[in-house]
Amino acid sequence: MTTTTTAGGGPVPPAPGGPALEMAAGGRRLLPAAGGRLAFWTCPAGAAGDPFARRAAPPGGPARWDLSAGWAAAVHPGDLERCRATHREAAAAGRPFELEYRLRLAGGGHGRVHDSALPCLAPDGTFAGYVGTCADVTGERREQDRRRLLVDVFTALDTGPSLGARLRLAGHVLVPEFAARCVIEPPAPARPLVVAGGDAGPDDAALTDAAVRRWLREAWTRRHTRVPAPPERGPGRIAVPLSADGRMLGTLRLERAADAPPYDAADHAFAEEAARRMAAHLDYARLLYAERAARARAEVAAGRTARMQRLAAALSSALTADQVAAVIARHARAAASSDARATVLEVAGAELRVMACTGPGHTGPDAAAVLPVARPYPAALAAMLDRPRPFWAGAPAGGSDACPACPPLPRPGVAALLTLGLAGETMAVLSLGLPPGRALSADERADLTAVADLGAQALGRARRFDAEQRVAGALQQNLLPEALPEVPGTAACARYRPAAGDRFGGDWYDLVPVDGDRVAVAVGDVSGHGIGATATMSRIRGALSAYLAEGHSPGRALALTSALTRALPPETIVTVCCALIDPAAGTLEYANAGHPPPLLRAADGAVTPLDAVLDTPLGVVPGAPCAAAGAAFPPGATLLLYTDGLVERRGEHLGTGLARLSAALGAAARPLEPLADALLAATAPGGADDVTLLLVRATAGPPAFASSFTCTAEALSALRGDLARWLAGAGAAPDDVHTAVLACGEAVANAAEHGYGFAPGPVEVEARLDGRTLRLRVADNGRWQVPRSPDGGRGLAVMRALMDAVDVAPTPAGTTVTLTWELSAPA
Repeated sequence: MTTTTTAGGGPVPPAPGGPALEMAAGGRRLLPAAGGRLAFWTCPAGAAGDPFARRAAPPGGPARWDLSAGWAAAVHPGDLERCRATHREAAAAGRPFELEYRLRLAGGGHGRVHDSALPCLAPDGTFAGYVGTCADVTGERREQDRRRLLVDVFTALDTGPSLGARLRLAGHVLVPEFAARCVIEPPAPARPLVVAGGDAGPDDAALTDAAVRRWLREAWTRRHTRVPAPPERGPGRIAVPLSADGRMLGTLRLERAADAPPYDAADHAFAEEAARRMAAHLDYARLLYAERAARARAEVAAGRTARMQRLAAALSSALTADQVAAVIARHARAAASSDARATVLEVAGAELRVMACTGPGHTGPDAAAVLPVARPYPAALAAMLDRPRPFWAGAPAGGSDACPACPPLPRPGVAALLTLGLAGETMAVLSLGLPPGRALSADERADLTAVADLGAQALGRARRFDAEQRVAGALQQNLLPEALPEVPGTAACARYRPAAGDRFGGDWYDLVPVDGDRVAVAVGDVSGHGIGATATMSRIRGALSAYLAEGHSPGRALALTSALTRALPPETIVTVCCALIDPAAGTLEYANAGHPPPLLRAADGAVTPLDAVLDTPLGVVPGAPCAAAGAAFPPGATLLLYTDGLVERRGEHLGTGLARLSAALGAAARPLEPLADALLAATAPGGADDVTLLLVRATAGPPAFASSFTCTAEALSALRGDLARWLAGAGAAPDDVHTAVLACGEAVANAAEHGYGFAPGPVEVEARLDGRTLRLRVADNGRWQVPRSPDGGRGLAVMRALMDAVDVAPTPAGTTVTLTWELSAPA
């Protein structure tokens, strides 16, 4: 019988079947014992029954393995049935097998062994059993497990939604496979941040992001943790410092159960590597927290910068003091909270004026409310008016009810009062009321201070603008004509409206009689607003009107006026359009220096732009000649001259505005005054530029009728015939001719009776047609006398019955009777 010696020193029991089987088993099929492997064999009976029967101890012998109760008893209960099933299946098929399972160690716990076996044949070729080796692979498997655990720990540190959750996951990776208890704790005595295993579960209260950030920040800034402590080692516990860049961030503590095998050198190396990876992750998290905190601070600073930029932009677009105050109140409320109430109070001598107020509970009067200082104010506001300085209330009674125009806030809370002043002068006060329990942070106070500082500068500028606009408005109103002169054959009306915010600019209009029977009209625009534009406008308007009054043609008048623009600033632009109208001839001549084209509306409603000529604005080429063009201007035609504010709108093509104006002008025939109002309402609903328009309508038909004579019966008869022929030539209906002649005769008879007592005396009669309106004037040089006959005195009643209007104006120098009547429309 040949025996094979095991690596553990014991002989292998003899194989059944004699030397033949031993020879077969000792050849290529018998795995030799080497490298810590145990050679063994089994028989068919053992394969079918107990596969561990007649087995010797694995490498290490009884000192390492607990085989006192046999192999089957030493196999881990969770692996025993799998081992038996593998042996049965391999014996039934006669094939090799490999098997790894856990085997009880002598010191407690389980190690791992690996069986590898080949089938053994008898000389007759029948299956006789297995011959194989058994290897102790405990160390290899533990090393593989440690590497896997390291990967799982690293994966856990990258998986959780927060750092606390990731640390908790890493702790549960180590427990229970590597340790029965895992603790990660800060360097100083404190509550553990992660506890896994043992009787305690995860300490969620200590794993919040805020707690972890505070832990890392404090651990990094503590000087005494600069040098990490060395690891602590023991059979069943390990304590490894978590250090990064020479600073101790905390400690990783691992403990095994009492019945578990002690930690060996490889376990300690594993724990140190796990601690190193955790520390690197914690340091990365610390850097990430620091980066996020820096980014948050940068975002806060950028947000504040953006808010200040929006405030500056809003203040720059606000022109008047009230507009600036509204911007200040709105941004002050936004800087604090949506539930704040912000009020801006203007300090004006012995009065306070509420310029703007916004916020919940604001039910006070409009911004125009004026409040006398004699009214009792909250102590904080009264103190600020007495000695201007910033005030940050610290108690509910500190003065949050600082809006005198509003009812008191219920249970007023903390407030802020800041002065809006320049050069030591308090222009206004910014008051901020807050609800109870609401305090202002340092950032909010800084924002409110910035709002007050920027607002004070804008408010000073706006007050100067308001004063300038008041002067410019008064100047412009005095420079524009109070009333347009009446010129025979024409009717005219004009409109001027300042820009939004009552900003007066350089628009103007003028109507100048020329040679008694012609009329010159002009509309111009000087760029800009304020006193400068108004002053320039007055110079250009005066010069152009003088040249037109002297009888110069429109083109020549513009050229002469252009020569005066040499002294203007180069950025000043002056555009003008003027026209010379001859009502008797029914024509007009116009010239245009860079101005929107005038519009001509015919009596039938057709609108034509007069754009045959267009020269550069005045002063571009000083003294350069301007071209002129002519157009028919028959009775009933209407000429519209205007400035660009009537047609320009932001973001809209100029042609669209011109088309809109043309449609409004040609929509319906109406008197000039209502037409002017309709054009303003339809085409210029309030914009950034001032608006001027001038309407002129041709009303002249035939030349005016005039007759002077000595009042006699023969002269009155001749007058009636001349007046009848003039009316008929003007197209009046026969009934209208009869009525007008009758009324005029009554007026002349009235002059003979009451002016001269039927004695001969001079009488003047004038008649004029303005469109279909007839105006008759009868004047004498006598003194009014009471009728001598009781049958007299009915002439005035007859005239009033016949005419639309009768006006009698007696004076010491004579009496003038004016009759007005609207002729019937031609058939």
